[in-house]
Amino acid sequence: MRKDIEDAIGYGKSICSSTLYKGALKIIESKLLPEEQAKILFSGSARYHSGKKKNSSKHPGLFVISNTRVLFASKVLFQEVAHQIPLNQIISINTTKSGLIFSKLSLETANGILEIELIPEAVNTCINIINEMTHALSNTIHVSTIQVSTTQDDPLSKIEKLAELNSKGIITNEEFEAKKKQLLGL
Repeated sequence: MRKDIEDAIGYGKSICSSTLYKGALKIIESKLLPEEQAKILFSGSARYHSGKKKNSSKHPGLFVISNTRVLFASKVLFQEVAHQIPLNQIISINTTKSGLIFSKLSLETANGILEIELIPEAVNTCINIINEMTHALSNTIHVSTIQVSTTQDDPLSKIEKLAELNSKGIITNEEFEAKKKQLLGL
């Protein structure tokens, strides 16, 4: 088993090692990418509503939040079910009471809703981790965009590249000076 999955198991290894969840755990291990990091894993039941189509069948399985997506997997007898939602596609997160013991966590995207029934403590923990990972993911994208646009638009970096081309004899001193003046707005 991957180390990050072992670390992500939420409320006791006995839940995830039971016969009911061994198939789901194999599905999760096969679907997680090598660069993806499992943050938390819980057992629960889920159903997925795609668009206007209501899917009434609920499946017991495992629910994992990684640094990039939410993944639910279930394997009961010969039926395998897997649903995944990239964190950057989640539009809203809702919770409601579901029966006497469980709470329902609903993750809505433009394409559908994944409803997962978990114990109440797990729902709150999952919401916190989803928010944390979504925030980290948006910061990474924002920083990458800033770095790319800064280096592409920075006249100093362009002048340094031109100086390097000049020193290698690829462009002449006159071409270098003309382009430098243009970049500096002189």
